[in-house]
Amino acid sequence: LRIKAEETIYDLFLWGDKGEFKFFNDATGEGNAVPIEMEVTSILMEGTRRSDEWGRIRKVFPNSSVIVKVSAENLTREVLEDPVYNRVVQLLESPRRIADVCLAFHSNDFAVYKTIFDLYTFGLIEVQMGEEAEEKEEKKAKEEEVRLLSNQALKEYNSGEFEKSIQIFKYILALEPNHAFSKMMIKKAYDEIKETLISSDFTIEHVPYLKRTITPLDEFNFTPQENYILSRINGLNSVQSIIRISPIQELQALMIFKKLAKDNLIGFLPPSPVPESKK
Repeated sequence: LRIKAEETIYDLFLWGDKGEFKFFNDATGEGNAVPIEMEVTSILMEGTRRSDEWGRIRKVFPNSSVIVKVSAENLTREVLEDPVYNRVVQLLESPRRIADVCLAFHSNDFAVYKTIFDLYTFGLIEVQMGEEAEEKEEKKAKEEEVRLLSNQALKEYNSGEFEKSIQIFKYILALEPNHAFSKMMIKKAYDEIKETLISSDFTIEHVPYLKRTITPLDEFNFTPQENYILSRINGLNSVQSIIRISPIQELQALMIFKKLAKDNLIGFLPPSPVPESKK
């Protein structure tokens, strides 16, 4: 009981700044507590020593998910003759998490960490990446990928390749849904495309009309969206009014109007003048 109680107290020293400690001299336990007499000075000294050593250990093994493996080529007879070291060596012939080693030992974490740390200082332990370290590396790699993609998308945008920049920014949002810069640039790119579409051939106030009658015998492979736009063109409704009732996104609809005009299937009438009474 004394050893177990001492180890429990020593573990408290390893909490670092995560706990608050108060010592009450001559305090009595409650209920069926079994009183155990201990030398306070020696407890404090050993606890402080372990706390200092724990800090050094944690610099090498920051958490129990760190994976370690024994470096067999550096083993010595002295290490193998030590029963504790020998058992750790056998456990670590293949890579294991420190948490698994602690579980196999049925001992307190400090003792296991200390044993592995000793072997590490002897040059007998290889430290591999743990789960948390892997997550950090993955996060770092994703951040770097997003940075490079952002630069590429911005380069496309500045070169006037707005559609390409939108595709890249959308890919970035798939990686990082809250990437504010990509959201902003997608909107700007859409605005640029829209400005290009409506300035060269028509505006949203222009009225589209069919230049020819399109029959089922015509060899056109229209998309469902193109068919929808064509079905709404009657020489009366403006581009804007057609888009308002359309389930198609505004930019895509404008691109369809431009394509149909390029194929010489539709033309545009200038906007009707606003009557004086409505000005």
